[in-house]
Amino acid sequence: PSMLGHLNGATSALGKKLAKEVSWTFRTPAPTVVAKYPHDGDTHATPESVIGIAWNQKMDATRALASITITGPGGKIDVVPVPAAEWAAIKGAPVGKWDPERSIVLRPRTPLAKDSRFSVEVAAGLTGAEGPLATPSKVKWGFRTYAPLKVVRVQCNWENKPCLPGQPWSVEFNNALSAEPLEKKVSFAPALESDLEIGHYGGPSISLSGPFKPVTTYTLTLDASITDVY
Repeated sequence: PSMLGHLNGATSALGKKLAKEVSWTFRTPAPTVVAKYPHDGDTHATPESVIGIAWNQKMDATRALASITITGPGGKIDVVPVPAAEWAAIKGAPVGKWDPERSIVLRPRTPLAKDSRFSVEVAAGLTGAEGPLATPSKVKWGFRTYAPLKVVRVQCNWENKPCLPGQPWSVEFNNALSAEPLEKKVSFAPALESDLEIGHYGGPSISLSGPFKPVTTYTLTLDASITDVY
């Protein structure tokens, strides 16, 4: 709320007094969302993902829960609060470092649908546990669960142009790949004269190096058993 301060009759260390009263006003902040999980625009949330919200001040958990609506392809998502004692064990989420008095973490009662968009909305009018000021407007953001693994780009040395002999190929997927070996899952026709070198460093892309000949059309085959981190 707004506060009014007064200073009247104050005396300095030199014995001088204020010639007239001094007054001023200040205002304490209303609740504001300062952190979200999954973050706005995330495209790789998992079906088991929790939804976390942190504010700039202490919140009443019951009031906070009543202000939150999560919707997906089938409508409203039913959620339950996750006890703060379990936050640190939630893999991949930053909520274990949040202040439980200023945050809430929710878990859907059933897994979220894959390859789907979800929205989170915190209604206007929410008050905190530290004062009567309410949020002036709603807060809304969205995220997606990960899609099935697919190839999104194949090119030579990160450039969209004809390959030079011996130049490596790159393959980009929509999800990060698992750590499973790929040597028996990637092949070229016609076959290369020596072993294909596959570079994979834990992300969504792989590089393919080998003795590619000039004036030759190669066909790349990726086995359907290649898996992502999900």
